[in-house]
Amino acid sequence: MTNDQINRLIAIELGWKPYRHRRSDLWSLVDTKDNIVGRASHGGISEDHCWAVCNLDFCEDHNAVALMRNALKPEEQRLFTQHLLAVVNPGGPVALMWNLWKTLNATPLQQCKSFLRLRGKWAAQ
Repeated sequence: MTNDQINRLIAIELGWKPYRHRRSDLWSLVDTKDNIVGRASHGGISEDHCWAVCNLDFCEDHNAVALMRNALKPEEQRLFTQHLLAVVNPGGPVALMWNLWKTLNATPLQQCKSFLRLRGKWAAQ
């Protein structure tokens, strides 16, 4: 999956969708409560362009990943950690402190992959 595909899937999982402003004909991303979210309030000239310029870069930005992780339900927290551990340590069990260190230092992309696996949206290429 490309970073753009990952970013789009995560935004959709967060409940974000493109919205066309009637007065300006520009597009923005809005959440489930119709609040403008993402990088630009009126940035896209089309729906696809909106996804490209208004969406956050979850794959590179730790702040965007924090928004994603805040969307986890309490019952998903443990499973997310298990998926994250499988991503950062694919070889299997190692010392507990080493696993803890690796999960605490996971890259945004690794966390995105774990989030999408948790939600059943990860399609490995």
